Amino acid sequence: MDLNLERKTMTRAGQRIERTAREYTLFECLPLNRGRIISRVDITEKVWELYFDTNTNVIDVYISHLCRF
Repeated sequence: MDLNLERKTMTRAGQRIERTAREYTLFECLPLNRGRIISRVDITEKVWELYFDTNTNVIDVYISHLCRF
């Protein structure tokens, strides 16, 4: 999978993958922090730009959805 940070697009095998802005931001957050442990709090601050109950499964649902592509 290729990620274009300037255009904010994702492609795989030359095919563009359509994602919501939130999904793209989450996907972008992961490789930019490769090799580091990133906490749920860090993810919610970077992707959702807010603080919410990190005991919810919102992050898991989004990551699970991204993994299907």
